[in-house]
Amino acid sequence: MNLIFMIARMAVPLFFLSSGCLMLSKERTIKNIWTHSIPGVLLTYVAWMLVFGFKEAITIIQNGNATPRVITNAFIKQILFGGFHTWFIFALIGLYMITPLLCTFVRNRTYLSYFVLLSFLFSCVFPLVASLDPSDRLKEALSSFHMEYVTGYILYYMLGALLAGLALTATCAKIACAISVAGSLAAYLISCIQSVSRGSAVQDPYATPSLLGVLFTGALFYLARYLRDPAADSVVRRIIRFLADTSMGVYLLHPLFQLAIIERFPGLSSLVGALLIYGISLAVCAVLYLNRFTRRVFLHS
Repeated sequence: MNLIFMIARMAVPLFFLSSGCLMLSKERTIKNIWTHSIPGVLLTYVAWMLVFGFKEAITIIQNGNATPRVITNAFIKQILFGGFHTWFIFALIGLYMITPLLCTFVRNRTYLSYFVLLSFLFSCVFPLVASLDPSDRLKEALSSFHMEYVTGYILYYMLGALLAGLALTATCAKIACAISVAGSLAAYLISCIQSVSRGSAVQDPYATPSLLGVLFTGALFYLARYLRDPAADSVVRRIIRFLADTSMGVYLLHPLFQLAIIERFPGLSSLVGALLIYGISLAVCAVLYLNRFTRRVFLHS
């Protein structure tokens, strides 16, 4: 179960790393953000929420509670409030809003590195140290800094821009591979030990943002960029490109199959269930990927 949690937890950080890499690769004006970037994300969000609204409408009809008002409210509720998995859309839009400001850091490599360092310290390192204090005095002292503007998913967003400026070399790729393997293995082992100790699944070692989580997802992101480099094998490059282009759609779609598969196959193992859910979601997104219109609307690519 911890292995599935860890794999699932990689998705959103990698998405924010990729978003930061792309969005901060060039100057973004306020007009461009509000007329192109944000509407594009909202279009994909609304498209999938209409799909979920349609599913809920079918359920209402089957239960015999269908009226025009109830069905309309089902669609409106989905669009306004989304699902448990759509929170990252609003976090992304928030980062888009301040992207023109963040571009000023990216223009200066020193400032960008300093921002990422502060974000890493206050998002990962200091909270980890404070958690070791049973009196919570360190946690209270840390909260007094009120460094919210450099903590959270902005770390991945800015880290994506920082890593985008690194040279893609075989040596760095080997180091990134070692970090990703060691970091993920350490996070998995620690989570297993803590889970056994507490009697329930623990996701803290690789929860976002965490020290190990940032290390191995950052390393994985560098590896993905290295494999996508024109000098890499063309088949591998196409696979990486396809997964990157369909990732948003797969993540937004998967709960639709998750509920259906859990209800239909209650005894299915967690690993097989996860592979089945994400496999079907990927297959659907692969079909959507074939058409330029559906690719733009449902996959935001």
